[in-house]
Amino acid sequence: MTANSPIPAIVNAIHDAIGVIPAAGQGVRLGLPYPKELYPIIRDNRYKPVSQFVLDSLVASGVRENVFVINETKHQLLGYFGDGRRFGCAISYVVQERAAGADQSTSPGLAHALDAAWHLVRGRTVFFGM
Repeated sequence: MTANSPIPAIVNAIHDAIGVIPAAGQGVRLGLPYPKELYPIIRDNRYKPVSQFVLDSLVASGVRENVFVINETKHQLLGYFGDGRRFGCAISYVVQERAAGADQSTSPGLAHALDAAWHLVRGRTVFFGM
């Protein structure tokens, strides 16, 4: 590796990175008794929620701090992921405000949630896990 190699810059970018996982949807069309992010995927005879695949990918990429953008009904999601220690990372949660109507986009809510979490993401590389 030469002194001008981009590899150290990439490693530092990952070290300073933060993962953002949008999980604030209501999921009413699915009619599930739990958040859709906990929908079970069975692989190798083991249960794993679909959102854990996203988190595992971020962690495997070197992202050690992750933020779930959630709504006020995601208690089961918080219970499953907790603070992230058992997944090899730190997890924080930001609550997205509810949209005024069904036809209103949730994107402004996500932007507001990210503004509220600015102290977490300022000066860092942000990866969106979806």
